[in-house]
Parts: sequence; structure tokens; C-alpha cells
Amino acid sequence: MPWITQGSGRFIPTPTWQPFPPIPDTLRLLPPGARVVDVGAGGRRITPDTITVDRSPFPGTRLCCDAHRLALRDASVDCVVSTGTFEHIAEPARALAEFRRVLKPGGLVHIETPFIFPYHPDPEDHTRWTLDGLKALCAREGFTEVRSGVHLGPASAVNVVLVAYARAWFQGRRTRRLAELFASLVLTPHKYLDRFLIRRAHARDVAAGVYFVGRTSRD
Repeated sequence: MPWITQGSGRFIPTPTWQPFPPIPDTLRLLPPGARVVDVGAGGRRITPDTITVDRSPFPGTRLCCDAHRLALRDASVDCVVSTGTFEHIAEPARALAEFRRVLKPGGLVHIETPFIFPYHPDPEDHTRWTLDGLKALCAREGFTEVRSGVHLGPASAVNVVLVAYARAWFQGRRTRRLAELFASLVLTPHKYLDRFLIRRAHARDVAAGVYFVGRTSRD
């Protein structure tokens, strides 16, 4: 998934916000010098030594390969991170099995994926998960939960739906883009309410995105 915004899209403010990004907490669980793989990095680098993986050759991509078949040796990395990517993977269980294959015993997986979020192909868009569904999927593939929760809250969910709704009124690419820009600007202050909403007990009921951090067996 491309994290480097290009073209006119770089002028449109994002309608979502993570008040408490979970990736730094996951990185703090790793030993010094840990090997981290970012599947679907899309041009970002979460640590200087991260092995960036994507199906497309974005700038900074180290490995171009499919998430279902990673070009990495068995038990060779300490952590696999994948954010904003799992909804685009055709066979998520197969990808998780591949993550488990390349992780060392006791290694960590960090998955962030949308729940209430509009259709956004890249190049396809297959699946949405509740927090329960994401936890069950990861448990079936042999990961023991370390932490899980909401990373994009209810305000972000409302914003992304309203922005998509505004775009739906128009047909032309330019007018749809202008509608997106207008709606995003109007809704920008609203997304910051997630700072207060995201840690409430029922934030998961209407979250824009959920996450799971799990560990492989140490055997």
C-alpha cells in the first residue's frame, strides 16, 4: 500500500488520525538489533533497518514479492508488521502462515486493518474485520495475543464514510476530487475527537480500524 502520497492527493488532508499509534509499542517489545519486516510498506520505513516489502517497486522497497510467498528464509526475522494492507490480500490466512514461517520462535506479528472503512482498491479490496474476527484469524494461524485494540477510532470512521459519501454524488474525476477535498477540510477538526473516544469501552463497535499483536510459539 503506498504511503507516499503523489499528485493532487498530497493536498488533501487525511480524514483519519491515530492518537495513540500502536507500532512504537510493538517495537519496544523487540530486542536490540531485531530484524523487522514491513509487508506492504509502500515507501515508508518504520526503522532504519526495516526490510521493506511490497508487490510494487515503490522508492525504498527492498523486496518486491507477494505477501503469500515472501522471499525470506524460514525463522529469519523477529517481527513482521503489516498495516493498511491485509484488506487487499486475497488469502489472509495464507499470508499469516507465511509470516509465521519467516518469524523466529517467539517472534512478533503486528497487523492493522480497517473495520468501518469505504472500498479502496489497491489494486483490489477484499475484506473487513471486527476486532473479534481479526483476533480469531490470527489465533487460528498460531499466534498468541500480546495486545489488540482500536487504532483508528469512531470519529475517523464517521469521517471516511462521509468523505466517500460526498464523492459518491459526482461522476467526473475532478469533481470527485474537489468533493473529497472539501469534505476532508470540513471534517479535519472532527477526527481529533478520537483522542477521547478511542480508549472508551465501546470504541471497537464503530472503529475505523483495529489491530492485533501476537507472538509465535517459543518452541
